[in-house]
Amino acid sequence: MTADGPREFSVQNQTHVRFRNGSYEGVAYSNTVSTPLVGPLLQVAKSVSVTRAAINQIVTYSVALTNTGNRAAEVTVVDPLPAGLSFIANSVLIGGVPLTGVSPSRGIPVGSVDIGATVKLTFQAIVVSIPPGLQFANQARADYAFTAQSGRTVRGSILSNTAAFGVIPYRLSVSASSSTNVTFAGDVVSYEIVLTNEGGEALENVLITIPLPDDFGFVPGSVVIGGVFMPGIEPGSGIPIGLLQPGQTVRATVGLRVAGVTSGEQAVVQGRIDYTVGGVAASLLANPLVFTVVKPKVTVQLQVNRTRASVNDTLQYAAVVRNDSSFALDARLTGIIPPGTAFIPGSVTLDGQQQSVTRIESGIPLGTLRANSNAVIRYRVKVLPSAIVQGLPPILEGALASFTFRLADGRVVSMTAAANTVKTDLYAPLISVTAVSQPQYVEPGESVGISAVIRNSGNLRAEVTLLRTDHPPEYFIRDVRIGGRSVPGFPLAEGLYVGDIPPGESIRVAYIGVIGDYYDVALPDIVGSFTARFAYRFEDQINIGESRSNEYVIVVDQTNE
Repeated sequence: MTADGPREFSVQNQTHVRFRNGSYEGVAYSNTVSTPLVGPLLQVAKSVSVTRAAINQIVTYSVALTNTGNRAAEVTVVDPLPAGLSFIANSVLIGGVPLTGVSPSRGIPVGSVDIGATVKLTFQAIVVSIPPGLQFANQARADYAFTAQSGRTVRGSILSNTAAFGVIPYRLSVSASSSTNVTFAGDVVSYEIVLTNEGGEALENVLITIPLPDDFGFVPGSVVIGGVFMPGIEPGSGIPIGLLQPGQTVRATVGLRVAGVTSGEQAVVQGRIDYTVGGVAASLLANPLVFTVVKPKVTVQLQVNRTRASVNDTLQYAAVVRNDSSFALDARLTGIIPPGTAFIPGSVTLDGQQQSVTRIESGIPLGTLRANSNAVIRYRVKVLPSAIVQGLPPILEGALASFTFRLADGRVVSMTAAANTVKTDLYAPLISVTAVSQPQYVEPGESVGISAVIRNSGNLRAEVTLLRTDHPPEYFIRDVRIGGRSVPGFPLAEGLYVGDIPPGESIRVAYIGVIGDYYDVALPDIVGSFTARFAYRFEDQINIGESRSNEYVIVVDQTNE
């Protein structure tokens, strides 16, 4: 080839004649005839990216076309793949440029291969089955055409070298699935892996391990292998399958519990299978499963209009139930009657609208809360006398929002969201009366000492009047004292005004009971008690109450010694 033109080829031809004249032999030569050669001179080199491959592995074929002739050629490469290999669509590259819609079996149009040029094409195939002899081998064919000097089109074909690679004689097929791909905190999901030995060799020491994302955990005793429950297997240490014969399929399932709310809205679970074949360790990943974790974002903010209250006071509560989820849910407010209070019928409003609610033991229905919306509920309760108990514990209110929502797989889930706790301190006197009689056994003509200790263990002072039970005939009262101070008597009807008892203090009322000489001993025992009626003021309200003492018993018996 010259620097400015194609390489010239020619065939030299010359004839000669041998002759004899007597004993003389000679040779006569003709002139030399030179016949020029015109055409492409193609070389096709084929190679493959691997020397050994496994089932489902992708291999890359390369075909290099070099033209050392003196004419350009239009070339199409035809390369039918052997059985067991499947062409990957749209994988053909010519000079690094994608060529879509063609396949090697139908022919790859390379175009013109110029004089002295090399064109390289590649394509990919995947191993789909194990071939006889455990080897794939084939040749590419380059079909070409060029125009001769006379103007006629000349066609031809040339084969490449044989490209071959071996195939690993085993294949483990793995398929993972789950009972659902939508879950929530507290849900249990069934995770299944199906193993099939599609090769010709046994797989030994097969072990399934399932790494779990945060807040996912295994359900103890949930492993099932081939339909048989295996409660003794701890799935966190792996699920042993053991030997997997050629053609054998094994199903293994395990329960996964969503222990809490994950940090993201999606979690990926991907099992891994480890095994040995012919003494060589191998592993394979299952297809990843993506779980969408539904996390309702419901909050309840509670307020109360009073932080101090007493008996008969009204408390008004306001609850804001907010749905910050990306989906709607149906909600109900429950747990809204604190102990020691009673609901005031007709006091419920929802978003400012009066509700015809007379009983709320089962809660207040809020209807459907749309995504990123809230409902405002107000209701009132009345403080009952039963709230005033020893220690004056505050009235604590912490409502719950119970709500339901539907998952994409059709399941309906019920959850609750707790409100903050609001406190109302109680103020009231705590009046108690303790009665004592001494001695218990008396005879007619004798006397007994009776006392009543009135104690205020509350946090408000109270004005107290002490009432007593009636006495039988021939039983008289004398020497009545309040805190050691003598008073004229202890009237039965209006009682004995004791006075004001501050918090933490007590007053003792005492008197002498005299058994008359003519007391009828056949009467029942003298049984008495006291009742303290009291009144107190809290803020602008006056409340009243009463407290009854224990009973005392006086036994009148002439045989007493």
